[in-house]
Amino acid sequence: MNSFLHWKRTKPFENKAEQQRIVDELTSPGKFNLPEPPASEQEWQAIYRRIREKERVHAKNNTSILTLPRFAVGFATVCVLALLFVWFVFVPSGKEYVTGRAEKLTVKLADNSEVRLNCDSRLIVAKGFSAISRKVELAGEAYFNVEKGKHPFFVKTNSGTVTVVGTAFNIKERDNRIQIAVNEGVVKFSVEAAHKDSTITLTQDQYISCTTGSFPDAPQKIGFASFPGWLDGNISAKQSTFRQLCDEIERRFDVTIIINDVDLGNTEFSGLFDANDLHNLLQAVSVLVDKDYRIEKNTITFQ
Repeated sequence: MNSFLHWKRTKPFENKAEQQRIVDELTSPGKFNLPEPPASEQEWQAIYRRIREKERVHAKNNTSILTLPRFAVGFATVCVLALLFVWFVFVPSGKEYVTGRAEKLTVKLADNSEVRLNCDSRLIVAKGFSAISRKVELAGEAYFNVEKGKHPFFVKTNSGTVTVVGTAFNIKERDNRIQIAVNEGVVKFSVEAAHKDSTITLTQDQYISCTTGSFPDAPQKIGFASFPGWLDGNISAKQSTFRQLCDEIERRFDVTIIINDVDLGNTEFSGLFDANDLHNLLQAVSVLVDKDYRIEKNTITFQ
């Protein structure tokens, strides 16, 4: 259409004569130059093709606009899945083994290494263990018999990290104090404190001890023929206080021990105690500290 008329009457016609005059004026020849309608079927088809082509261009433009957000969403999804994979494989939050009081547990790992958990302890085996790394976390006490493998074996504790290749050793971490004793092979114990790192190497029949947040002293000889004693039903006390010894008795037999003498609780000593029978153990301890005790149900009190 060459021209377009938009006309709106805001007032009603005054009479039919005026209405007829306007209609005659609008419909008179030459007033508007209107295009002739298509004269053949081919011309109509050409018009349809042009309309469809415009519709395809419009749809393509809309698709290109929507493609970017969809791509962004897809890329974000891939990133999230990748992060989840890294978390699943590398973060040490895999299978967990827990023992309560008067409980022990032997765990066979995927690399054929063996971990024997003492009472009131927890072991966490990292996901992907043995396939890409060998990492575990320990809280409490456990004896490790580690097989040699292509990856080093790491034991993470609250106090530091123990690194081994193939060996047998015991780790005990209680009350913010860690004790490590090596029966076979070599281990390294790394402690980071005050923005410094100290690595101690232990060989067969050597022992170290330190509190959390401090560096260990030089390795010492174990001094016991059977260590750690808990594997044979004994309790090993190495530079331990009487309170710490009583804590081990509590874990072993699921009892409560009360010490009324503060100095007695802080008394330090070393020894190997037969812990296969509670009453025999209490009698031996009573003689050692020269103190009497009484038993009421599951509570033991040293006078």
